[in-house]
Formats: sequence, structure tokens, C-alpha cells
Amino acid sequence: MTNAFTRESTSVWDVFQYDPHTALAIFDRDGRCLSANRQCGTLLASPDESNGSQAGEPTHPREDGVPASFANRLRGVFASMVLTGRSGVLWRIIWNGEQLSVWVYALSGLTPQPAGDTPLDRRIGEDRETVAESTIEVGAYISPTARVATGEQVADAWPQAFTPATPEAAFLIVVRRAAGAFPPATPETPIMEAKVVHLGALNALTPNELKVLALTGRGMSLKEIGAVLGRSVKTIDNHRGSIARKLNAHDRVQLAEIAWRAGLTLADAERERI
Repeated sequence: MTNAFTRESTSVWDVFQYDPHTALAIFDRDGRCLSANRQCGTLLASPDESNGSQAGEPTHPREDGVPASFANRLRGVFASMVLTGRSGVLWRIIWNGEQLSVWVYALSGLTPQPAGDTPLDRRIGEDRETVAESTIEVGAYISPTARVATGEQVADAWPQAFTPATPEAAFLIVVRRAAGAFPPATPETPIMEAKVVHLGALNALTPNELKVLALTGRGMSLKEIGAVLGRSVKTIDNHRGSIARKLNAHDRVQLAEIAWRAGLTLADAERERI
């Protein structure tokens, strides 16, 4: 990357690090989180990572870095970028039942390497063919620095002095909620689809119910949904009633809003759940 690009990324960090709707984090070439803003703990932590006194309270509401469960998936994106030499990608994932857009920028020159001295390099060497897939998910290691994200206390684990201009910085991520239809890929903006979904409350739904909810979010009628899925109107109506009970929704409008926040597609119903 050029110095100009690094300066631009530093400006992004300076502008958005205190934005309540944007999670920012910087990772090194080894896949370790160097710095993260407060929103990483609140936007990305899931209820099952709670250790607070109140149910659903995020484990790390302060600048404690990216939760380990999310970072594990994110490192797969890093590995793919290293292998393909991409300078940036837009990663789509459903997390906690909400669709997220995750912009990932390479802050230093990344070239494909069959092997190297870092765990990320070794992972690439071991899984080269898998990493080449556009929807790669590599279960990369949790570094010692990331122990905070698993609940351990590590002094000075998340220094806030790091910026995209720091020599160790390799990746900048910018995360925002992205309800509704995801923008299509372009040559300038390649999109990676996560192979997994973290559905949150939507995990109570069956794959067929998720499909019905996804199409409900598009404003389709029972008859239209039945035609798409090859089911009778009565079957679709039964599915919708079951969805409403499980999600405590009172009408079709509420169901559509839930589907809109999650950005649900028919393909999401078939993805692996975590």
C-alpha cells in the first residue's frame, strides 16, 4: 500500500473511532488485534458471551478488542486477502441476527506466500486450496493478545496508541449494520459472503421458516411465497404463525422489519449456524 492510502485509513480511524454506529479495529500481519474502539465490544459481542449481571449484557462493553468468536471468522478474510493480493474487500455476515457490512483494508503490501514465520502464513500454507475460495472461513488461532476477548485479564493488552500508520498495522476493519438488500459486487468492490451465520434469536427458526421470513421481508404475500418455495398457502401461513410465536412478533410488519434488519436471503437459511 502507498503512504497515501495509509494516511487515508488513518483519517478514517480518526473520524469514526468515536462513532456510536461504527466498530473499528486494527490487526497486525499475524492476525492479532492491536487496537479497537468501544463499539467492537458492544456491536460484535453476542449474548452468550455475557459475564455481566444482566442477561444479554456484552462481555466487553469497553475497548477490549474484537470478541474472539468474531475474530476467528475475520482472520479467514485476512488469509484470503493475503493469498489473492487483494487490497480491500467488503465482507457480508449476519451476526446476532443483524446483517453487517465489514470493510477490510490492507494497510501494507500483501503478496501470496506459500509459507512464512507467522501463524497466519502457516495457516495459508496448510489450507491454500481452501483459502482460494471466495467464501473462505479459516479457523485461525487465538493469539495471546486476544485472551482479553475470552475473558482473561491481560495488562496493556489493548493499547490505544495504535493507528493505521503504525508499522505493525496490516489490516483495518470498519463494521456497520447494513439492514436490507446488500449492495451488489463490482470490480472495484469485491464482496465476500460468510459461510456461517450467527442468527441470535432467529436461531429458533427452522431453515424453511427462515426462507419464509426472508421472503416476507421482501413484501411478498402468502401466495407469492408459496409459489417461490413450492408450498401451499396454508403451509406458508402455518410457517408464518410459528415464526411469529417464536419471535414474539404481532403482525407481518414486525416480521418484515426483523427480516430487513437481518438482510435475510434464501441462501442464508442453508448456511452453517454458529
